[in-house]
Amino acid sequence: AVSALAYRAELVRREGKLRQAQSQFLQALDLATDKRGSRMPIANRMLVGLGDIAREWNDLDEADRYVHEGIELAGRWSQADALSANLVLARIGQARGDWEAVHKALRAMRQAAVEFKATEADDRIADMVEAWMQIAQGELDGPRRWAERYGLLRSVDLSRSVAGEDGFARRLRKYEFSVAARLWIA
Repeated sequence: AVSALAYRAELVRREGKLRQAQSQFLQALDLATDKRGSRMPIANRMLVGLGDIAREWNDLDEADRYVHEGIELAGRWSQADALSANLVLARIGQARGDWEAVHKALRAMRQAAVEFKATEADDRIADMVEAWMQIAQGELDGPRRWAERYGLLRSVDLSRSVAGEDGFARRLRKYEFSVAARLWIA
């Protein structure tokens, strides 16, 4: 039930319905809290989701608090969840103009990607987020190399899959294209 509610909240958040997403994340968080008030490790997903919503509302202190609590729980639950938590931390640092915090979050993302060896998707996400943050900082050489490595500088037929890409890599392309667009604009 907790996972299903968290997944629904994430989908609603992606639709931009932040109040509804917040309500569902809080409902899931209640289910992931035991009778003594201790949060179970699975609560990390709800905390990171709530942190991302707080970031959207520019409540950066609240966002930071939620995400750090989520990271603490993620360490006891899933290394993969640390990846998304550090993505939100990088975005909080970006919103604050705190590039040291952004780089710290990026290093933690990269470490989580290295430790989580189930797929190469996490490495690809870390690469993309790093390029995105470098563009925001006005550093374009690294993002150019990233775009070249992933074939984002040439014309791409969106109706056909790229040879050798799995389903996740194909779904990731839509996010990579938005980062590549930021690079082209810069």
